[in-house]
Amino acid sequence: MPSGSHIILLSTSLCNSSTIIPNYLLYVTSKGAIEQMVRILAKDLGAKGINVNCISPGPTATDLFFQGKSEELVNSIASSNPFGRVGKPEEIAKAVAYSAGEGSSWVEGQILRVNGGMTVGTQGASCVYVEYLYGFKPNTLEYHAMYSARGLCESSIRCGHVTASVPSRQTSATAPAARLASIRPA
Repeated sequence: MPSGSHIILLSTSLCNSSTIIPNYLLYVTSKGAIEQMVRILAKDLGAKGINVNCISPGPTATDLFFQGKSEELVNSIASSNPFGRVGKPEEIAKAVAYSAGEGSSWVEGQILRVNGGMTVGTQGASCVYVEYLYGFKPNTLEYHAMYSARGLCESSIRCGHVTASVPSRQTSATAPAARLASIRPA
């Protein structure tokens, strides 16, 4: 590739989420590998004048995104960002166009999260998925109980901190112990 070329890889904003539901484990793992490739390739190819970056979309209004999701779930996911909606394919395309253009000549090894702010300071989508799977939106203590019981201390601390701002329908004092015990992330 000649100097001035651009390599743009695609990932997912779920890589920046502190909790991933079991169905997404392999998907997010493979996307995490792509994000690490971007960092390594940027250092190797940057010396040759080749830009390597990554676009990491959040929930985007495509047929695949809507497939198998109820309207209630889609609305919950949409509410996980400040704009209160899912992204449009054109918005992702514009980010790719920017990354391929001259304006990005000084941008190297970056992961551009195009998600309407979904992962800025909160991991609200995590709560949405837990609520969808288990029927309730956990509060801080419930997340901590769920993850510390499984030895995932780093995740429990991040989840606990992050979910504090997400309204909960239950308090930890009223949450049945059996309900918490039934949550088994695979």
